[in-house]
Amino acid sequence: MKIFSRHLPLTFWLLALPMTQISAEDEVSQNAAAVGVTSSKVEALAFYPSRNAPAQVQALNRSQIPAQIGAVVESLEKRVGDRFSAGEVLAKLDCKDKKLELSNQTAQYARLLENLEFERRQYVRGKQLAKQKTIGEAELDRLNTNVRIAESQFESQSAIKKSAEIGVERCQIIAPYKGVVVTRVANVGEMVAMGNPIVEVVELDNSEVSAFVALTDVESFNASNNFELVSNGNRYSLRNRVLLPVVNHTSRTREARLEFDSTASLVGVAGRLYWFSPFYHLPANLLQRRGDKVGVFVLDDNQAAFIETPTAQEGRPILLNDFEQWRGKLLIVDGRHGLVDGQRVSAEGITSRQPKKQTGSIKSGNN
Repeated sequence: MKIFSRHLPLTFWLLALPMTQISAEDEVSQNAAAVGVTSSKVEALAFYPSRNAPAQVQALNRSQIPAQIGAVVESLEKRVGDRFSAGEVLAKLDCKDKKLELSNQTAQYARLLENLEFERRQYVRGKQLAKQKTIGEAELDRLNTNVRIAESQFESQSAIKKSAEIGVERCQIIAPYKGVVVTRVANVGEMVAMGNPIVEVVELDNSEVSAFVALTDVESFNASNNFELVSNGNRYSLRNRVLLPVVNHTSRTREARLEFDSTASLVGVAGRLYWFSPFYHLPANLLQRRGDKVGVFVLDDNQAAFIETPTAQEGRPILLNDFEQWRGKLLIVDGRHGLVDGQRVSAEGITSRQPKKQTGSIKSGNN
């Protein structure tokens, strides 16, 4: 009994030793729970995401200028590649018969004008004689009728003469706008019928961009107010004119037409149309899923705070609806995988820069 009493404190000490060791291990584990992460300010990562689609510069007017009379081509004043201004002569047609017709109609015009003036003088004299009771009312009425007949004949001849003048004018093929000759359809000495093309021309100062927007990108296209054409290393600012309400069933696209803000690109140049979201976004790889929620981790006093972004979709940039609420926050970049809300972290590496545009990193569904 004395032996047992003597060894009892030692027994209790041995029993308590494992419990003391477990508590110490838990404390070490808790102290080691701070995960090393890197962080970056929202301003350093925010950007305007872009979408893009194939595009081409098209002239609003590409015309085959026709002959408006049947005649032989006398000369072509412009060669392929020559530029011209509106109203310049592009080609000349043989005009001998048209000029003869005009000469004949001009003579008829002069004869009827003289006749009209004579009938008017006769009527004036008739009115004076009628006042003197020298002629009766019937004779005066006949003189007045002669004036009206002469006026009608003169007006008819005036129209015929004008038509002959137009015929002579049409012996010259006139440029309807400023442009460049791209094809000579007819040749000197050939007989062309009315309506046959003489030259093909393209307007230079009136072009727009045609792009085909995938149906999946229509919503972002309509929401954007910033458009650019990128071609051969050059960038051109554009204004959206219209998105056609017609779907191409083969490519599942809708055609958009956009105008140049200032200097237009070369007609026919191909490139890609980029449009940018008007709202700031974060890179898609920052999005984390915790349970049934998606969001990002931010640094909050050496703790990881999970902020839900309910409108975000995995694999797509994260929309920041109210950027002012996010301004200045520190996003956890490296080490974010496996974090839980409220977990202790040890942060290092903070960067800051202004939000930027993103060009070309997210392609349209129609490549």
